[in-house]
Amino acid sequence: MSKSKLEYIWLDGYKPTQNMRSKTKVEEDFSGKLEDCPIWSFDGSSTKQATGDSSDCLLKPVAIYPDPARKNGYLVMTEVLNADGSPHVSNGRATIDDDDNDFWFGFEQEYFIMDTTTGLPLGFPVGGYPAPQGMYYCSVGGKNTHGRDLVEEHADLCIAAGLNFEGINQEVASGQWEFQLFAKGAKKAGDEIWIARYLLDRLPEQY
Repeated sequence: MSKSKLEYIWLDGYKPTQNMRSKTKVEEDFSGKLEDCPIWSFDGSSTKQATGDSSDCLLKPVAIYPDPARKNGYLVMTEVLNADGSPHVSNGRATIDDDDNDFWFGFEQEYFIMDTTTGLPLGFPVGGYPAPQGMYYCSVGGKNTHGRDLVEEHADLCIAAGLNFEGINQEVASGQWEFQLFAKGAKKAGDEIWIARYLLDRLPEQY
């Protein structure tokens, strides 16, 4: 019997900005299909989604993608439910109208790659400032381009996961990058951008 690793991903209850959370469920002889992903639970008191005296919250799988970075791995996007099966107040996905599947949604996700040693974006000198914007945008070459290895690896992961990944480019500041993603239907577009963000957040753990 083969075993698969299903990474259940959800958004926590922190405000004003939710954080991504995830944990791994191991399943035997998993089909790879969404309908075979079981509902799972987690301790909501640790994610600002429940109190300690009634901490059970549920994870309802809503989308699944192959996980290119793990052997027999899958990325499972989930919605958070209360213990009675109703949508949790932090579950914004449950409020999306299902009648928008004829619309296309595009995202341009900008981000900085930080140097964990200095606490500064890549290319920023300690105790000073980088050159003014202008030479960094869509730049080529080591003088102005920083972090390309990580950016390229992230793009490869997103494409291998089956996301509708459209492109990458360095932005106007040193260490600042952008990727583009395009999908049809608000829920699908939201699922794909969160999976892309998850892959981006997880990737630097190895550096």
